[in-house]
Amino acid sequence: MVKIFIAVLFFSISISAQFHNKNFNQTTNKVRSEVFVSVISDSVHNVYFLFKFPYSCLVFEKKNSNFISKYEIALEIKNSKEQVVERKFHKAEIELNEYEKTISENEFITDFFEFELPEDTFSCKVTYTDLITGKPFDIFNQKIDLIRTNDLPRWLLLKHSNANKNNVFEIDIFGKIIPYSSVNYDLLIIGNNELSKLEKVRIKSEDTVLVLDEIVKLDRALPQLKSLNNKLLIEFKSDSEISDSINSSGKNKATALIVKNINQKLFEGKYLIGLQTNEGELIKEFPVLIQWIDKPKSLMDYDFALEMIEFIEVNQRYRTYFSSENEKKNKLMSYWKQKDPTPHTSFNELMNEFYSRVDFAQNEFISVSVKNGAITDRGRVFIINGKPEKIDRKVNSDGKVVESWYYQNPERIFRFIDFRGDGSFKILQ
Repeated sequence: MVKIFIAVLFFSISISAQFHNKNFNQTTNKVRSEVFVSVISDSVHNVYFLFKFPYSCLVFEKKNSNFISKYEIALEIKNSKEQVVERKFHKAEIELNEYEKTISENEFITDFFEFELPEDTFSCKVTYTDLITGKPFDIFNQKIDLIRTNDLPRWLLLKHSNANKNNVFEIDIFGKIIPYSSVNYDLLIIGNNELSKLEKVRIKSEDTVLVLDEIVKLDRALPQLKSLNNKLLIEFKSDSEISDSINSSGKNKATALIVKNINQKLFEGKYLIGLQTNEGELIKEFPVLIQWIDKPKSLMDYDFALEMIEFIEVNQRYRTYFSSENEKKNKLMSYWKQKDPTPHTSFNELMNEFYSRVDFAQNEFISVSVKNGAITDRGRVFIINGKPEKIDRKVNSDGKVVESWYYQNPERIFRFIDFRGDGSFKILQ
């Protein structure tokens, strides 16, 4: 039973369940934004506000055969004296020809605002307004401290790339969080010439020390952000590529470091990233957070997560109600570590797929009499086998609804009947 389940789950590991909500106010946790500062001179900073949100956050109205969304994003900057020093607006209209795209979690609006500010402490407020309903929502309201900006390295997350000949890299936005994910990311660190001595990156937590030496170094480069085809890019121009006018303008050129596969070996938690020379001298140190952004909710309750394992291990009991939370977590992680299809990385795709199915089943297969759809017959079949290729629903001669699920590779058919008419389907043996 276990081997069959693992084979089926691994085969369909790309299947995921998503729920979509068209109320922007309730989906602001899906909006990703962050501030990036590039030092132009000793007293002036280039500041970028980067934002990204999925189409599922937007309100669309249908016009003829297409779907239209209209919105405006407004940015306001105030200095320490509460004086408005910067206002910018971004107004756009999106037209799509497929309804599925309007609820997509995987297609994004991505852009940025750019402005110059002197040394000071500023407040930054960014508001999204849906122009169809007229409703505004705050998506960012934080301080920007440009007095201490030279004390800490400035960093961005890049989509991992093995080869880049033009020094142009694609930025991804997670709000200064490094995602715990099956997708690998590179960490771009920008600082002064002191970083040119760096050869190693030490990452440590309470129980982990990891040293990375796969580093790409870009000396005396001027970073420039741009938007192209709904992607955010950062380009580094060398001295030979920078025009005489820029060279003579007093703009500071930076040392940029790209640490490859920053999240590949890291688990969820808080870390300190230390930048070191070959001799072990610590140049800079700064904190980062590794977070499982789309973590299945069923994994947040260790008792329930262990109970779900019993769907696979039918002859064993995994629930441990009298253990500590840490013991439960260790038992859970130990079980799934044995079945990790990619043991060379920290992220376990099999565990993620299993509990994503549990989340979907919990909500999808509830009935009048059962409030947790994961423990129903349909929930159990879905968790073990995934989404069926085809579902038929018919009424039999007794007036009962019969639902048939069809699977391929391997070929399987499951039939369920609603005896009581309340949605509590039972499997037909």
